[in-house]
Amino acid sequence: MSKKEAMPYVYIQSAEHAWVPGRVIKSDSKSATVVVQNYTSEEEMLVNAATTTGTKVHEVTVNLKDYKDGVLPMQNVDDRGKLGNHEDMVNL
Repeated sequence: MSKKEAMPYVYIQSAEHAWVPGRVIKSDSKSATVVVQNYTSEEEMLVNAATTTGTKVHEVTVNLKDYKDGVLPMQNVDDRGKLGNHEDMVNL
């Protein structure tokens, strides 16, 4: 991934929260490095899911073979990274 490419908003698996949002900063065919916030609660995660600016973050390297088809699930965000809020998947 070049620096000119957008950093995709994704979810990664988490033992504590099941899935946590993050942004891919680099990847290859076998792994991806994702920037993830240090969340203190589920509520904080829901409020701040799409931002990593001004918060404590850490990098996580994930093995893509642990994800279906070797692809990280994408977040439903707008062009500014704001998480979409849909009551039902039909409204997507």
